[in-house]
Amino acid sequence: MNKSLMYVSDLSCTILEVKNVEGMGTTLDVILSNGHLKYGDTIVLCGTDGPIVTKVRALLTPQPMRELRIKVCPLFHDSTN
Repeated sequence: MNKSLMYVSDLSCTILEVKNVEGMGTTLDVILSNGHLKYGDTIVLCGTDGPIVTKVRALLTPQPMRELRIKVCPLFHDSTN
């Protein structure tokens, strides 16, 4: 199985949800399957009216071991390097 795996430096992720979070604006929930994503990267998404080009403004994850329906501050990740 190791021989059939390969690494590609291109970013590959799946968008799970697009939502408008109060105080943060439009946010995307994604699963990153290949590559590296960091603050300031330019990304292109498929939209209903054509491609959407934007920059990554923040990388957030939910608090560990917390209920997702309860509003708590997410963890901010500093990935400027």
